[in-house]
Amino acid sequence: MLLAECCRVAHRAAFVTTPNRWFPIEVHTRIPFVHWLPWCIGGSLLRRFRPVLGGGLWLLTPAGLRALVPTTHAVETVRRGMTIVAIARPVDSVA
Repeated sequence: MLLAECCRVAHRAAFVTTPNRWFPIEVHTRIPFVHWLPWCIGGSLLRRFRPVLGGGLWLLTPAGLRALVPTTHAVETVRRGMTIVAIARPVDSVA
């Protein structure tokens, strides 16, 4: 929803960044590898050590971030260590 709205109101391009699921340390909690565990185990650990998150933490891969961009936009993703950067441009302004 947020990416669709950013793309809708952006005239030339929308720039979005998010934590990288493949980075070994989860940037919100600073707990290593917890986001790589199966959901039942990782969520349980997060509820125990970071109750403010409520066990809800869903990090994106580059493909997952690209999938959230509307089809009316061309998207380029770049991994930058602990973050993923996406730049979405309307298809008619790409050429």
